[in-house]
Amino acid sequence: MKKYGNAATFGAIDQCLPLDGAEQLPILHRVVENAPQYLNEFAKRYPSSKFIRDNNGRVLYQADLASGGRTFDQDPMFFLDLNDEQVRELDPETGLYPFMVSASDETSDLSAVYRLLKRNPSLVNSGFAHNSNRKRRKSQCQRERKRRLNTALLADLDLVSLEPCLAYLRNTRERIEVV
Repeated sequence: MKKYGNAATFGAIDQCLPLDGAEQLPILHRVVENAPQYLNEFAKRYPSSKFIRDNNGRVLYQADLASGGRTFDQDPMFFLDLNDEQVRELDPETGLYPFMVSASDETSDLSAVYRLLKRNPSLVNSGFAHNSNRKRRKSQCQRERKRRLNTALLADLDLVSLEPCLAYLRNTRERIEVV
């Protein structure tokens, strides 16, 4: 946009992505991840993108927070504008609460963590419980997946093709017993 200007840049984008089809695409999510400095320019043209979920199931504020570009010192209104439901909502991709996402970023924004937890301190305990339950569910899912795979493999086995192997094992066992 610096090189060609807003009009030429958005003219080219409009040729590829008409305004009437953009409400179904998470355009603002991608801008937040890749070029956050242009978020306001894109938001003017694609405001409905704020209300849809991306392929990972995230809404815009979750993608924005996960991108690591928001700190409480630089943009306190971002954190203060989150409603109570958003403060409690798990990120569908990471399975973390917003305060955990803020804590896990490279910058580990403790001011944001403090402000978010101050809004709902019970999330500390539920966060630990959620993550341990999540691990337990994940291991249960993995065991079930292995069981299904083994069942499917056994069902697919053709005993006729195994007959030479079984005969070899019988002969080997007989030879061992004779010696």
